[in-house]
Amino acid sequence: MSDEHDSWLEGLGVSWFKSDDDASPSATEAQADSGTDQTSSQAVDLSQTSGKDAGQTDQATKTGARFELSVGGIGVMPDPADNPDNHVNPHHDAGTRISFEVTNVGDSGGNARVGVELDDTFITEWQSPFLDPGKSAVGFVSLGRLSQGQHTVLIYVNPGSSKADHQTNTFNVE
Repeated sequence: MSDEHDSWLEGLGVSWFKSDDDASPSATEAQADSGTDQTSSQAVDLSQTSGKDAGQTDQATKTGARFELSVGGIGVMPDPADNPDNHVNPHHDAGTRISFEVTNVGDSGGNARVGVELDDTFITEWQSPFLDPGKSAVGFVSLGRLSQGQHTVLIYVNPGSSKADHQTNTFNVE
């Protein structure tokens, strides 16, 4: 960085650290040389330099709507719309349905999209109603009638928060 950029940034009260091979002094060193104490100097409100009033949030700092899957996991049950023999566990003579819950952990409202895969094959995508920050919705997806044996369902939510954005459940069909 050139000296003209250094002095401009120092004028804004910006401090940074430079590598040892940089010939010019850092802003911290410049303050130490001038006798000013960084802890006693008044911090510059960067909102003044961006043209925003103090207290306004810059759009770049907002995360938008971000969603997480709830800790309860994926529920697997017979589909009540296709269960003529009233099975209580997933059964090959009944449809299979899953349930899950999504929560908006972002700072603005939006819709979650949950992709559903069964045995490594994409099945469908479910979309939540509009959710304000902190609000949740429960989703249900029918997987249809499945063969007897073990199956694995994977769900993933978008836009995710990078935490709890996908879950799996391996279950047996009688």
